[in-house]
Amino acid sequence: MGKTIILTGTFCHVNKGDAAMQSTMAGLLEQRYEGSEVVISAPFPDEDRQFYAPRQVIRCHRRRLIYSAFQCLSGWLWKKTGRSAWLLDEEMRQYAKANLIVDLSGDMLTEDYGPHVAMSHFYPILLANAMGKRVFLCAQSIGPFNWTRKLASYILNHAGAVTVRDQVTLDYLQSIGVTPRRLGLTADLAFLMEPVDVAIGRDRLLQLIGEDSAGPLLGVSLSFLIEKHYRKKCPVAHQESFVELMARSLDAWVERYQGLVVFFAHVTGPGALKDDREACRSVAQQMKHPAFVLEEDLSPAAIKGTIRHCDLFFGARMHANIAALSSFVPTIAISYSHKTPGIMNQLGCGEFVLPIEALSKDLILRTFERLYQTREEVRGRLHLRMPEIRALSEENLTRADELLTSVD
Repeated sequence: MGKTIILTGTFCHVNKGDAAMQSTMAGLLEQRYEGSEVVISAPFPDEDRQFYAPRQVIRCHRRRLIYSAFQCLSGWLWKKTGRSAWLLDEEMRQYAKANLIVDLSGDMLTEDYGPHVAMSHFYPILLANAMGKRVFLCAQSIGPFNWTRKLASYILNHAGAVTVRDQVTLDYLQSIGVTPRRLGLTADLAFLMEPVDVAIGRDRLLQLIGEDSAGPLLGVSLSFLIEKHYRKKCPVAHQESFVELMARSLDAWVERYQGLVVFFAHVTGPGALKDDREACRSVAQQMKHPAFVLEEDLSPAAIKGTIRHCDLFFGARMHANIAALSSFVPTIAISYSHKTPGIMNQLGCGEFVLPIEALSKDLILRTFERLYQTREEVRGRLHLRMPEIRALSEENLTRADELLTSVD
């Protein structure tokens, strides 16, 4: 008999990191359990249906906090009575027949974005608990919590399994009382995502920068989100805007290495403020030297197939960095939370993390100098580490296997 597995916790496919985690997990589960159904539960199903087709995409109501609370109550009553009248919507009807709920919230189980955001990501897990369903919190960076700490500890201790993608999260969860036997240190699912259109990706870059271009190619991932963190956390932000800092630093890189800069958007909406292309254009327009913005709205696998042709990468979006690192491209990562140093440390590249609160042109250029001088050694390090990282990522499937077997 086929299984029904629901994937929840992500935002929308226009966030390529969410799409990378979701598509990779769905594909691996479908390969592993032939004849099973993987259902995507997402806040914007109309946006996502074409991208995830032919998989079923249903509406996740987690952003409607009051309605989600009623869902949890109704789910508990369904469990107690077995009456289908308590199943208020398609999300609950799918939960009712599910063998496993897999939460892929990434770095959203935290109060870093506000307690209300944490609650919105708790609700699908609470609904599963109310309905007596097994939950797998998969490959995440979790915490910190303040107002919701006790609730977070309760949720995590009632999950079937919790895998984390960095040591900082593992230590933190143990410090707030999460049972160690529920926890496992793995790696992000996106390390298992295979690139597509690799040859097309090379042609795409050549069409953008010109067939006769010479010098090293630097891929760059920026966003207005990282600009917001810069304004909030960096002491010198009042002296120089993020756009100005990036433009000056990238111009200096071009002059120092006679290279070219290509911007990659890893989130393309919804809306201009969430579209990385807007942030990238702002920096490119401020630069003295020509820089190129890849305007196409590509799938995460196609972006990876293009990023792999860069010589170096400089990223604020973590999954853009993962696309580069897993393609053995030496990478500098801008960090605004513990997820970035955690993943870079896994790969032995912690020295190339730039904390947002210390960001400056001098720090950026010193780090580029160190990376450029050691780029071949770093590339070799990535080749050595990647099989272990991919094996850690595959352990997430082992945890899913255990939960699905125990359900049976």
